[in-house]
Amino acid sequence: MRAYVILALLSIFVAAPAAASELYVISLPSMQKGLQTLAGDFSKDTGNLTTAKSAVMGEIIGVISSNLPSTDVILLPPDAMDTLTKANGIKAGTRVLVARSLIGVAVRKGEPHPDISTLAKFRATLLAARMVSQTAPGPPRFSVEASVIDRILKRPDFAGVHVLANNNGTGLSALIKGDSDIALQAVSAINANNDVDTTSNLDPVVHLAGHFNKDYGNYSRVRARLFADWSLGDFTVGWRTRYVGGFDLGNDDVRQQTSADGACASDPIYCYELHYGAYVIHSLQASYSLPSVNSRFEVGVDNLTDKQPPMMFQNNVLNANTDVNTFDTIGRYYWARYTVKF
Repeated sequence: MRAYVILALLSIFVAAPAAASELYVISLPSMQKGLQTLAGDFSKDTGNLTTAKSAVMGEIIGVISSNLPSTDVILLPPDAMDTLTKANGIKAGTRVLVARSLIGVAVRKGEPHPDISTLAKFRATLLAARMVSQTAPGPPRFSVEASVIDRILKRPDFAGVHVLANNNGTGLSALIKGDSDIALQAVSAINANNDVDTTSNLDPVVHLAGHFNKDYGNYSRVRARLFADWSLGDFTVGWRTRYVGGFDLGNDDVRQQTSADGACASDPIYCYELHYGAYVIHSLQASYSLPSVNSRFEVGVDNLTDKQPPMMFQNNVLNANTDVNTFDTIGRYYWARYTVKF
C-alpha cells in the first residue's frame, strides 16, 4: 500500500545545568521511552543523576514559565519553541532539531486502503471522505500531532474537507465509532490499535534507478562515452564526448522520504521531485609526434561548450551545490602537454 507521511519535527533546548551532579529533562509522552533509556545511559557513563519526566504540552509550558522544578533540557515542537524564544524563555543558541513524529492515515480494520502516495492523491482521498476525524488541538490534551494535523487541514489545499475535531477522545476513537471514514493520527497510536489499519507503512525499498540520492549518488538510467580519432602521419586529432542521461532529484512518492526541497521535513507541501535533462560534454585534442627526438606535443580543450553542472542545492549534496562525482565543475578548460621519452 502506498503511503503519505507527514513529518513533525521536535526541537531540543539545552540550558546550563542546575547542578553539576543532576540533570532534569522533560519531554512529550511520545519521547519518554527512548528518553529514559538515554537518561539511564548518560547517568551510567557520567555518574550524574538524570531525571527524565514526561508531560503533556500544557504542563511543560507551565514548568518552563515557573521554572519549577528547574529544568535543564526540554523537548518541544518548533512552534512552541518559537513562542518561548520570543519570550526569552530559553537560552539563545541552544536549540537543536533532534527528532520527528510520523502522522499517518487510518481506516477501520478490513476496509480498503486509499492510495495516498502523492499530495494530489492524499487531497483527493480526504475530499472524497464523508468525514475525516482528528484529535481536537489545544486543551485539555495539547497534543502535538493534533496541532500539526489541524494546521495542515486548514491549508487552502484542503478546503472542502469535512473535518471532525474530537473533543471527547481521539481521531481514532471517532473512526472506530463510525463518526468518520478516515482518521489522521500519530502512526504509533494507529499501530497500537487493533481496530484500525494504517495506510502509511513506509516502502522499505529505496528506488535509485533514474534518481540522484544523496546517500548513494547519481543513478541515471543511461550513461555513455563516445570516442573518435583521425590520424595522418604524425598528426592526430581526437574527439571525446560523455553523456549522462536525465535523472530525478527527490521522489514524489513520499514513502521514499526524499525530496528536492529541504523544507519537506517541516511541511509536506514541499515534498516533490525535480527532473533534470541529459548532460553532454565534448572535448577535442590534437597531437603531433616527433619520432626523431622521441617526443610528442599535444593541445586540447575539455568541455568545449562550457557546459555548466546542474544546480542541485545544498540540502541534497555535500559540495558545490552539485554532484561533483558526476559533473564537470571547472567549465571549459584549455591545456597543453609535451612528452619526451628517454
